[in-house]
Amino acid sequence: MSYSRFDIEEKRRKYGSIPKKLTSKVLIWVVRIFMVAIVAVAITGGYIVYGTVKGIIDKAPEINSVNIIPTGFQTYIYNAKGKKVRTVVGAGANRIYKKLEDIPKIVQEAFIAIEDERFYEHGGIDVRGAFRAGFVALLSKGAKKQGASTLTQQLLKNQVFAGGEEETLVAAVERKIQEQYLAIQLENIYSKEQILEYYLNTINLGQNTLGVQTAALRYFNKNVDELTLSEASVIAAITKNPTGNNPITHPEENAARRKAVLSNMLRLGYITENELKEAENDDVYARIKAVNKEIKVDTSVNSYYVDATINQVVEDLCNEKGYTVTQAYNYLYSGGLKIYTYQDPTIQKICNDVIADERMFAGMPNKWKLTYALSIQDKEGKTINYSEGHVQKMFGLDSMMFNQKGGADQYVKKFKKKKLKDGGEVIGERIEYTIEPQVSVTVMNQKTGAVTAIVGGRGQKTGNLTLNRATDSTRQPGSLFKVLSTYLPALDTAGYTLASVQDDGEYFYPNSNKEVRNWWGKSYEGLSTYRRGIYRSMNIVTVKALEAMGMQPAFAYLKALGITTLTESDNGYAVALGGLSKGATNLEITGAYAAIANKGIYIKPSFYSKVLDHDGNVVLENKKASRQVMKDSTAFLLTDAMHDTLVRPDATAYRAKLADVNMGQAAKTGSSSWDYDLWISGFTPYYTCTLWMGYDEQSSQMGYELRHHPIWKAIMDQINLKKKLKSKPFEIPDSITTATICTKCGKLAVPGLCDSAPGGSTVRREYFATGTVPTESCDVHVKLNICKDTGEAAGPYCPNVISKVFLIKNETVTQNDAYGKTVKRHYYTADTPYILTRKAQTKCSLHIAPGVATPSAVEPGGSEETPPVVEPGNPDETSDDGADG
Repeated sequence: MSYSRFDIEEKRRKYGSIPKKLTSKVLIWVVRIFMVAIVAVAITGGYIVYGTVKGIIDKAPEINSVNIIPTGFQTYIYNAKGKKVRTVVGAGANRIYKKLEDIPKIVQEAFIAIEDERFYEHGGIDVRGAFRAGFVALLSKGAKKQGASTLTQQLLKNQVFAGGEEETLVAAVERKIQEQYLAIQLENIYSKEQILEYYLNTINLGQNTLGVQTAALRYFNKNVDELTLSEASVIAAITKNPTGNNPITHPEENAARRKAVLSNMLRLGYITENELKEAENDDVYARIKAVNKEIKVDTSVNSYYVDATINQVVEDLCNEKGYTVTQAYNYLYSGGLKIYTYQDPTIQKICNDVIADERMFAGMPNKWKLTYALSIQDKEGKTINYSEGHVQKMFGLDSMMFNQKGGADQYVKKFKKKKLKDGGEVIGERIEYTIEPQVSVTVMNQKTGAVTAIVGGRGQKTGNLTLNRATDSTRQPGSLFKVLSTYLPALDTAGYTLASVQDDGEYFYPNSNKEVRNWWGKSYEGLSTYRRGIYRSMNIVTVKALEAMGMQPAFAYLKALGITTLTESDNGYAVALGGLSKGATNLEITGAYAAIANKGIYIKPSFYSKVLDHDGNVVLENKKASRQVMKDSTAFLLTDAMHDTLVRPDATAYRAKLADVNMGQAAKTGSSSWDYDLWISGFTPYYTCTLWMGYDEQSSQMGYELRHHPIWKAIMDQINLKKKLKSKPFEIPDSITTATICTKCGKLAVPGLCDSAPGGSTVRREYFATGTVPTESCDVHVKLNICKDTGEAAGPYCPNVISKVFLIKNETVTQNDAYGKTVKRHYYTADTPYILTRKAQTKCSLHIAPGVATPSAVEPGGSEETPPVVEPGNPDETSDDGADG
């Protein structure tokens, strides 16, 4: 045997090698296993993909719940003449809907050509377009992308999937799958024409425009049906990138895309070569630039009337339709509503012009109130906010009102510098000055409840839904409440009349040592009727009238008159003088006085007549619900007393007397303590107007108490003149009668007695509600024969006798002193000189027998015309008999 090295190597190769047959078998098994694995992976992957896609589809919205109909539209507000005065646009709502039949073919085809050329062929998904887009992306390694979404998919993306603004790739894929799934279903429900109509009304076309009609107006200042091919191609070119292809800000990018639009339209046979060349030669961008200069984008703010209308519509949507406040605002700003208001443009202009006329405030120093907001981001990134209150506190200022506009700038500058000394940066700052004193005005048609005009403030309005002093500010109504809280219920149900009398003398609130004083100071006018209490605005007479009537009717009537700001703490005698814990608004006070002007019928003040939805259906309608809150006789009596307030020289509103003396006119003035609030509310047979003047920060206007009267007068005079209102008096209802009364007791006047009263006749022909005429005669006047020599009651031997009329009255007041002891004190009024004294009732001490005179009995001070004046504080000289009111 050979065991050479070569033999050994040969044997090793022979026994160490694998037979070829065995190798083939192994390879076959390996291939089989690999194929099985591939199939298994494919099947598993298929199941995974299927399950994933199915899961995504299962999460898609139900097709029946999908709403592709455009819902965000501009809301229009119209005045009483039907003129559009405001367009209200919320986010995603700047849209004007147009039906497909009103959109020209050239516009439809422009969008189809660039966005979905097989729109009329596919069933919701363009498979060819998808493969083409994928192939282009693959060849360009992602550098080039082509859209594959059909118009149907784009419509779903905009209306259902919030514009496709996903934050992750996974979310985008999920949305795309659901979008395609729903697109197929959608095409089985809606026609191609419906889908195209909705699409053309929802597409974002830049410059905050949605839909082709809004875009046509924005870029070309024309309606969509007036667009040329050139213009239509510009708008269609915007779609892919509303910001980047904006023809105003990026005309070059838009032009490149527009070229593709026109090219596609030619290839698809929508246009001819000549039409293409004509469009390409059109200098359309120069025209867009010119239009953009002409069109002024509305940056103005709402008027006070529009703000008030919006707030009332929102309130009614909540109360009548069950909306939440957020839902109501969203619906109003994006629901495409048409709101028809009662605003009378003539009256509104009158109010605006009068309030803007600085001559109305001549001699009254203007002040400027600072409103300040500062936001600073410190070194740690924390945001800190400051207001004018922080400035005031830092410098110890009494208020933020200054004599000149800009008077606070020095403080603001120092404040900001100090807050930034440790670093940080200003991220926001607002400095505003509001002119003071401020005013508010409400004008209302009392017969309909329509608010025809309001002014919510003086000076430039700087924002929407800002402070509206006519509807939002609650201020102390002062003496305006005398009529509403006291005289109205007293006359209506408590058995009192305009002839009823209270004594205007020293007086304290019931169960209190707090003295009630008249607005003119510590002097008294004596026995006074309720009529006089109204036109002279007498505090003491009013509080006494409320005490006599009781508190319960006052509260009930105020609520019936629409005053909603009352609280339980207002249930006290201060309400007679308008002392409220929260105050009242100009609008509600106007509504209350309008009820008097409307013969006792209250109608809630309203700013709008109806609200229509986008389809013209009535959403809200002002049905002018009314209620009789007082008798027509009561309304007339109050009206007549307030007529005196304007026309009597001794009345409080004489300076506001209207120029047309033949026009029925009535008013009531009011002022709060220290004249913080100055009011006048009044009416003619046509309109009720209330004016307030004061400082936003409580500040006295003493010295300018009558400055608001000419403003009210100017407004009402101009309304009468420019509205060409026919002069007419107030109607006297059948429930009114008259009687002649004595104004010192309210009872029937006695001829030869009341008309001969010292100080002048106290006889008046007074109006009464039927059934309330007094049946008793005057019992406060008495006529006595007086000895001219002594001033004492004439005896049978007095040679010189005159007849004199005296007033029977007790002028004393009881009060608890500091030790709780009840004391009685005499006071002095305008009646005091005419009161029947004990001396006048004492038989003459001089002429005691025929021809006999006792000189020592004659007292100095007597005269032929006037009995001796009784000095207050001497009970022996004053009768304890007689009525005190």
